[in-house]
Amino acid sequence: MALLETGEAEIGAGALEAALQCLRRAVADAMALGDGALTAQGFAKLGSALVHAARGSDEEGATALHRALICEGAEPATLAQTLCELAYVEFLHGRYDRVEVWLAQADVVTTDPAQRAIGLSVRGSTLSDQGRYSSALHALDEALGLADAVVFAAGAGPGSGMARKETVDRGAAVLFADAAERAGVRRYLMISAMARTGSRHRARIRCSPPTCEPRVQPMPTSPRAMVWTGRFCGRGG
Repeated sequence: MALLETGEAEIGAGALEAALQCLRRAVADAMALGDGALTAQGFAKLGSALVHAARGSDEEGATALHRALICEGAEPATLAQTLCELAYVEFLHGRYDRVEVWLAQADVVTTDPAQRAIGLSVRGSTLSDQGRYSSALHALDEALGLADAVVFAAGAGPGSGMARKETVDRGAAVLFADAAERAGVRRYLMISAMARTGSRHRARIRCSPPTCEPRVQPMPTSPRAMVWTGRFCGRGG
């Protein structure tokens, strides 16, 4: 368990290789002990790390996730996480018909609100990619109704023009904030990153004063990352 926690901490610190080493050791130790539940948890966390943090490693991550599913004694929370991650991998590869297969199994395994919110976010993204925007928005609203806080980490990308940045980095963030406010979510975190090309580095964040109070925090990552946090007004607290 300690190695799993250390691996997760290393991911949070941006030390991917160290994290993967810890998680692989955790899996090996759990298998040696014959602990099926811990082995499943290790494979699930390793698979998630490979899918989300190691670019181009989602297929290797999917292999680890599949191994988590066949571990005897796997806990429902681990199974639900694994199934949602496999659905996300299918989404990444555009295999939309397979996404719902995994998510339907996850819905049966657990009713945990946090896990259901994750599954709904994957479902909504899939529906949006298919042009089924009304259904996608319904899934988003349902997911937000299960959340205590939201994180907006989308971006138009460094190669996009100003028009695209206006619709995604600004417009989509505002729409997401509006949806979160309608759902009664009180905490909104927006994450963005900027390449640092020299010692002269500036960051500008535009925000309407009546809506939120922005705060910029440098994060210990490279390239330099900026975190913007806002609190909705009019709801107190």
